[in-house]
Amino acid sequence: MKVDRSIGSLEDRLVLLVILLGTAFRLFDFTSWSLSNDELSAMTRLDFSGLREMIQKGVKDNDMHPPGVQTFLWFWTHLVGTDAFWFRLPFVLMGAAALVFMYLSGSIVFGKPAALLSTTWLAFLHFPVLYSQLARPYSPGLLFSLITFYGMARLVWRDSDWNWKSATWFVVGGLGCMYSHYFSFLFAGLIGIAGLFYLRGRKLLNYVGCGLIMFVFFMPALPVFISQVSIGGLGGPEGWLGKPQSDAVLRYVLYGFNNQERMLLATIVFAVLLVFVSRRNTLFIDRQLVVLVLFVVPVLIAYFYSIYVNPVFQNSVLLFSFPMLLLSLGSLFRPSSGKLKRTAIPLSLIVMLSMSAYASYGEFRQKQFAPFSDVAQKCLEYKAKFVYAGGIAMTVNVIHPNYIRYYTGRGSDSIPFYQYICNNPDQWVDLSRIVDTCQSKYFLHAWCNNYHAPETEMIIRGRYPFALHRDTFFNAGVVVF
Repeated sequence: MKVDRSIGSLEDRLVLLVILLGTAFRLFDFTSWSLSNDELSAMTRLDFSGLREMIQKGVKDNDMHPPGVQTFLWFWTHLVGTDAFWFRLPFVLMGAAALVFMYLSGSIVFGKPAALLSTTWLAFLHFPVLYSQLARPYSPGLLFSLITFYGMARLVWRDSDWNWKSATWFVVGGLGCMYSHYFSFLFAGLIGIAGLFYLRGRKLLNYVGCGLIMFVFFMPALPVFISQVSIGGLGGPEGWLGKPQSDAVLRYVLYGFNNQERMLLATIVFAVLLVFVSRRNTLFIDRQLVVLVLFVVPVLIAYFYSIYVNPVFQNSVLLFSFPMLLLSLGSLFRPSSGKLKRTAIPLSLIVMLSMSAYASYGEFRQKQFAPFSDVAQKCLEYKAKFVYAGGIAMTVNVIHPNYIRYYTGRGSDSIPFYQYICNNPDQWVDLSRIVDTCQSKYFLHAWCNNYHAPETEMIIRGRYPFALHRDTFFNAGVVVF
């Protein structure tokens, strides 16, 4: 099958626009919203005296991810600090770089028109944008997954003979996946397996050798992996996730398309129209099947592992294989040489997705993570308002004190909360003691990304019966009594 790989084509010019807009969209407003619970957890787990201690206590004992991203953050924060802009910036840039490798790999497998459409979806859909703005393993895992796929595509579908440059891309991408996230590790393994079916002779031996090189360079992380698995499987036997419902896969696909039924329906209609305006080419079917399998298998593994071992099924862990669904959709576009279809169809998708992204991204993001910054801001506002009007005592319910201290623990205006966690009867007793001995006229209780038990308000109302202010956020809130 002949695929257009000429440099400077119409698609190359259009994809520059897509990548620039996609990068701008990821950079826009990426520090204005709160660091998430997981980001604050990662930051807290950097607070050790040395790198070895951090890996032991911050990764091996208290995390379920490979050590790569946490180690990067250790060096990065020692260099630039923990300001949200610098903390997140490398991950935003990696999310943008993933667009480049989406186009490069798609061009090899299905041609540039298909790659352009697939890259456009990846550039503007909320799912990949949001997880490119988090200082977590998701954008690194996405980038390295696409680099791995790019290396494999070059070796299998482009190079007539063994190419060490292509092999280097494959190995670097695979190692990045292995050190980023266990599901990107899994995805890289599936990519490697797919390549085995196409290679023969010396190319096959060299290809297997690339896998051995990856394993050798992953050996320093094996003790971490073994320790994490030994607790009963990835996710842990007492993890906070529940088992997925029977419609979890369908909900994941819907989430991938902005969690909007109209967006999913529009995509299906668009895909059907692509079939009618494209040339027939049965030689694509084999590659389409491979790409579709690379999307489906991680989803099924996550689902059944969650049912029979430990719950791990989340949208975030399936980000790495999500581009394969987009490539499958893009592969339906096989226009003739005429420029009208090759220009009008991609431009229409760019306009539709960019407008939708701009209009609804803020609402989509607000429904994902508890906003520690908003809770902290309200606490600071109420402190300033009531401190000279009879005083105000404050308690908060978070997983770790540092999560709220990041926003309230700086300078003279910091908040000395009387209690930082209130989830069980023993802690309710402590809260009751605080309330009973409190001399302030006002009492504030806040919570963020933690269970807000009704017992807490009952205890506070025993002495402070009137709720004057109540601010509610996603999985968070503040009440002044």
